[in-house]
Amino acid sequence: MSGVRGAPLAVGSVSLRLYPHDLPAAEQLAVLRAQARLGVEAGYDGVMVSEHHGDFPGYLPNPVQMAGYCLDAMPHGWAAACHLLLPMKPYALVAEEIAWTAAAYPGRFGVGFAAGAVPVDFELAEVPFDEIVERFKASLPKVVAALHGGDPGPLGRDRAVARCAAHPVPMVVAAQSLPAVRRAARLGVGILYDSLQTAAVGRRLSDAFAEAGGGGTKVLIRRVWIGDAPAAAMAAQLAHYHRYAS
Repeated sequence: MSGVRGAPLAVGSVSLRLYPHDLPAAEQLAVLRAQARLGVEAGYDGVMVSEHHGDFPGYLPNPVQMAGYCLDAMPHGWAAACHLLLPMKPYALVAEEIAWTAAAYPGRFGVGFAAGAVPVDFELAEVPFDEIVERFKASLPKVVAALHGGDPGPLGRDRAVARCAAHPVPMVVAAQSLPAVRRAARLGVGILYDSLQTAAVGRRLSDAFAEAGGGGTKVLIRRVWIGDAPAAAMAAQLAHYHRYAS
C-alpha cells in the first residue's frame, strides 16, 4: 500500500470517522457532508464512513455511495468506505461499485472490508447469517485481486476494474484475530482494528501481521471528545454492540 501521505488509508495518515447524527435522512446527509468538508479543511487527511443496516445507531447502509457524497463536498482529501460488509453481495458487484467510485474520484477513494456481526444486516440482504464467515473468506481474495486489476474472469473486462491494474484501490480488512491478520498479509492489504481493542491486543496482532510479511497500513480507531463525553449515549451504544459481539 502506498506510503504517500495524501493517498487514501496511507501509512501515517489521520482520518475522521463520520457517524450520522440522530436526524431525518436529508438532514443527516447535509450534516455528514458538512463535517467531511470541515474535517479536511481542519487538517485531517480524509474521512471514513461505515456500514450497518436497519437504522443501527451512528451507521449508514451504503458506505460507498456515502463516501462519494462526501467527496463531492470536500475541497481535497480522501474518503473510505470503511468498514464495508463484504458478504452482503456477490464479490463482483462489490468490486464494480468500488472500482467505478475510484474511477470517479482518482486517488481519493479507499475501502475497508469486514465480515459483519449484526444479524439484521444479513436478514435484510437475505443472506443466511451462519454463512457470512465462509462467504467472507471466499470473497476477500477475489475482490482484492479484482481491485488490483487481476480478475481472470468477465469482471476483469469491466473498464473500471481493468483500470485498477494501473491504479489499485487502497484496501484494509477488519482484523480481530491472528488468522485474520495473517490472511491480510498474504493478500497484500492493510488491517483495520475496532475502537474497543486494547493497545496490548493491537500490538500482538500488529506483530503477527509483520511476521507474516504484512507491510501495509494498520488502522487504529480511537474516540476523542471536545468537552465532556456523552456518557449516557456511549453506554447505550456499547450495550448495543455487546448484544452482537464480545
